[in-house]
Amino acid sequence: MLVVPRADFVDALDSDRYRIQWITGAYVLGSAWGMAMTSFAGSRIGLRLAYLLGVVLFTLAGTGCSLVTEVVWMAPVRLVQGFGNGLIISVGMVSDLACLHRSQGAGDGTVRHGDLCPPALAGAMLGGLLTTLLSWRLIFVLILPLGGLAALAAWMLLPADRPKERHAAPLDFIGLALLLSWITTMSVVLDMGQYWGWLASPYFAPWFLGLIGSFAGFVLWGILAPAPLINLRVLARRSFVLGLGIKALFSINLIVLVSLLANYMVNLRGYQWWQASLVVAPAAATMLASILCGTYLGRDGNRKWRLFIGLAVMAAATSAFMAVDLYTAKGLLACTMAVWGLGAGLVVGPRALDSI
Repeated sequence: MLVVPRADFVDALDSDRYRIQWITGAYVLGSAWGMAMTSFAGSRIGLRLAYLLGVVLFTLAGTGCSLVTEVVWMAPVRLVQGFGNGLIISVGMVSDLACLHRSQGAGDGTVRHGDLCPPALAGAMLGGLLTTLLSWRLIFVLILPLGGLAALAAWMLLPADRPKERHAAPLDFIGLALLLSWITTMSVVLDMGQYWGWLASPYFAPWFLGLIGSFAGFVLWGILAPAPLINLRVLARRSFVLGLGIKALFSINLIVLVSLLANYMVNLRGYQWWQASLVVAPAAATMLASILCGTYLGRDGNRKWRLFIGLAVMAAATSAFMAVDLYTAKGLLACTMAVWGLGAGLVVGPRALDSI
C-alpha cells in the first residue's frame, strides 16, 4: 500500500530516496529472518501458535509505524513487522500444503498462488486512495483491525498441533548468520551503490565483497551442512529450480512494474494519488478473473499451455510500457495493465507452477 503514495511518505518523514531504503531494507531483513525460523518455531510451539505469533507481531509493529515521525525510528519497527510477515508467509505456506495433501481440489491454485497478485495490486490501489482522502498513516492504522480479524480466524480455524520436543529442529546459528549477512549486505549494495558511486567509491568495495562472501558461504553451507537452516540440496531437482525461477521472475516483474509505474504517474505526470490507483485497478480485476477461470475451467492437460500463454502476455504487456512517454493517456496505461493482469492470472492459476 506504500507503493503509490511513496513520495508523500518520504516527505512526511523528512527523508530522501536513499534514507527511506532503511525502512525497506529492515522489512526485507526481518521477513527473511522470520521465514528462516519456520522449522524452529513450528517444532517447538506448533504451526498454529507460530502463525498467530507472526500475525500479532505484524499487527502491533505495523500499527506502531503510524505513530513514528522519523526514518531512524521506523526502521527497527519495520524489522519486527517484517519478522512477523516472514512467519506468516512461511508458516502459512506449510499449513496450506498440509491442507492440500489432505484434500486436493480445484482450489489448489487459489490457495497456493492466488495470494501473490491481487493483494499487491489492490494494496497499491487502496494505498493511493487512503492517502488522497486522509493520510498515509491510515495505511498502518488499517493493519490493526485487519490483523485482529486474521488472528481471530487463525485461532478459531487452524487445527491445533502439539509438537514433540524430541523432534524439535535445532537452530542453525551459522546458517542464520550467513543468511542475515547476505540480506544485509545486498540491501546496502543495492540501496547505497548509486549514492556512493558504485565501483568508484571506497565504501562500495567492502560491502560488495561482503555480499559475495556471505552469499557464497550461505550457498555452500546450505549444500554441505548436514542440517542447514535452509536445505539447498533440493536445487538439484530441475522441476523445483524451474518453478522457483519462474515464481521469482514473476514476483520481480510485479513489484518493479507497479513501483516504476506509480513513480512515473505521480512524480513525472503529476497524477493525484487516486488517479494513479485507478490506473492499477483494472489489472487487479482481470487478474482475479483470470485466476478464477483457470481454477475452475483449467485442466491438467493444458496447464503448461496456460503457463506459457500467461508468461507471453505478461512479457508483451511489460514491453509495451517501454513506449510510455509524457503524452501517454491514462486510459492506455489502464488497458495495458489490464492485459498484464490477464496474463498474470494465468501464470498463478491452479497447478501451473507446481506441475512443470
